[in-house]
Amino acid sequence: MSSISDMSEYLIQLRDLSVYYEKFAAVRSLDLAAGVREGVGLMGRNGAGKTSALKGVMGLVKTTGERIYKGSSLDRYRPYALLGLGIAYLPQEKRVFAGLTVEENLRLSGGRGRIENEVRRALDLFPELEGHLSQTAATLSGGEEVMLSLARTISSDPELLLLDEPTEGLMPELEERLSRKLGVLIDRGVTIILAEQNESFLNRICSRIFLLEEGRLARVVEVDGDG
Repeated sequence: MSSISDMSEYLIQLRDLSVYYEKFAAVRSLDLAAGVREGVGLMGRNGAGKTSALKGVMGLVKTTGERIYKGSSLDRYRPYALLGLGIAYLPQEKRVFAGLTVEENLRLSGGRGRIENEVRRALDLFPELEGHLSQTAATLSGGEEVMLSLARTISSDPELLLLDEPTEGLMPELEERLSRKLGVLIDRGVTIILAEQNESFLNRICSRIFLLEEGRLARVVEVDGDG
């Protein structure tokens, strides 16, 4: 595998990234880059290192190697500071404040802009939530909960969005709707790194898929533009 050398064309670049839990290396020497307005997939079985790679980008676990965003290292930033740089992360663990209403969840997004603009931005992409604003999150369906969690995340107006297994537990028709929403985000200029086992879902969104096996990059698959 050739190394990635030209940083200027990428929004985010990982160079020789390894992720550790104490002495165990969950990810080893990963090279990955994603450009502006690009969807990139991380695919592999459970334990392949997908989630660990995303946590490594966020600085939530011990890492070695380089994490370069807009040409600068992320090493000096705490994980909570990355939102202010335009990096948003939606982990696999769901995801919302169950005892709060949909509107209250959206207003707690902690984004960079005015709260009303953030809520409006989220509802513009997920108009399905408009009729549920006064409803508590605990009463939402599984698909509505995924929409709310993603709406909270994108309401911060990120430039880079990291998603971990967003289709888990979704019915096929909801997967299709979610893929369209993510496609809209990419068209609007958001870069997405998506960790998934669902290959068909990745093929709808991503231009490249990085296949991980036992923490290492096995190969990179270029996705046909019609996929």
